Amino acid sequence: MASFIGMNFNEVEDTGAGSFAFPAGTHTVMVVGDNDRQTKSGGRMLGLQLEAVDGPFKGKRTWINLVYAYDNGTPQKDGKTLLGFFLLKRLAIACGVDTSRGLDVAQLYNKPVAVQLAVSKDLNDNDRNELKGVPDFDKTPGALRLASKPGAPVRVAAPPPPAPAAAATPSAGIPAPF
Repeated sequence: MASFIGMNFNEVEDTGAGSFAFPAGTHTVMVVGDNDRQTKSGGRMLGLQLEAVDGPFKGKRTWINLVYAYDNGTPQKDGKTLLGFFLLKRLAIACGVDTSRGLDVAQLYNKPVAVQLAVSKDLNDNDRNELKGVPDFDKTPGALRLASKPGAPVRVAAPPPPAPAAAATPSAGIPAPF
């Protein structure tokens, strides 16, 4: 059993930054913690602790869970891909992380990103947040977007580079420098 005798709790400032459920909507947050664990069915779930970086909830934290692997250890089973896997990839891309060779969750830390959260109930009837979308993903050039037909991802091209400036016409009587 843990003992806290001799510790002065009056010296600890209560910042009010405990974990709670943000109201449903879009919030600018950053990842500040994570944990990876097994689901009851044998799959894998990533917990991400998010901290609001602005607005009325600045400094407040919440947890979201993303199931990213089935019991077979992959994000795909019977032709279906887990939504948590897509959301994790979208979150990483919106944070500016290249996911072509995998992902170290630490790469997501302390990078502000807009997320769309919903509120649902956990097994104890407490409010909890669910990640429903990553609005910043849609603003990311070259991001992988889901096509209208399932299983047909399409790559959206980056915006074209700006057109070069029109070449200056040499003045009469002055030779061009090239």
